[in-house]
Amino acid sequence: MSFLVLSRGLILAAGLMALPLALAPLAQPLYLWYALSPLAYLALLVYSASRIYGWFRGLLFVVGALWLHIVLLAFLDWLSGGFVLSAFRAGFDVYERWNVPLVATLDSSTLYFSCVVMRLLFRRLAG
Repeated sequence: MSFLVLSRGLILAAGLMALPLALAPLAQPLYLWYALSPLAYLALLVYSASRIYGWFRGLLFVVGALWLHIVLLAFLDWLSGGFVLSAFRAGFDVYERWNVPLVATLDSSTLYFSCVVMRLLFRRLAG
């Protein structure tokens, strides 16, 4: 189930946008890209979703999937008694490695689930 229509141009754009992040330790002015890259990637995701749903519905898809993702993580945190939030607070500390697989698994699975729900919701609303 694909949520984005991938093309060579889209993959090339994502790769070129990641290049300043990789080169930032070598050149100090590229540190600015750490602040700008989330906005640039959001624009790339909205553009990719707009190829399927149109501009407005593509924006709604991306924003809705991100909000549903946050709600699902908050629900899992409530269900686990704050265990998820403690894993996110620990960050990627080299001395506390128990949280890295937990954060990666929860983050990717809830984001995938939220995209599935948004896609089913859009199909249901379309007809």
